[in-house]
Amino acid sequence: MPSRLELSSINARRAANYIISKKGRDGGYLTYQYRGIFDSSVDDTYYAIKSLKLLGLDPPEPEKTISFLRSIQRDDGGYPSSAIAQKTPAAHPTI
Repeated sequence: MPSRLELSSINARRAANYIISKKGRDGGYLTYQYRGIFDSSVDDTYYAIKSLKLLGLDPPEPEKTISFLRSIQRDDGGYPSSAIAQKTPAAHPTI
């Protein structure tokens, strides 16, 4: 985890505003937008939430994000594109 010195050397407000600007209408997050396609992804949502938490902030509209995650969750409890996030012990951020 980054030290307080490392976090204090970035502009936390600008970073948070950038992350929040990537929130989709469906409650998930997306970092790549192509030709008007705004499909949120599990991976982007995970990293957005984790980044906001590292900045000491709660994600906006958490109920919308939870609804997004539930809507794409598979029957086995997993998600279609969360292989990277599942490899880390902190893969389950608290919303």
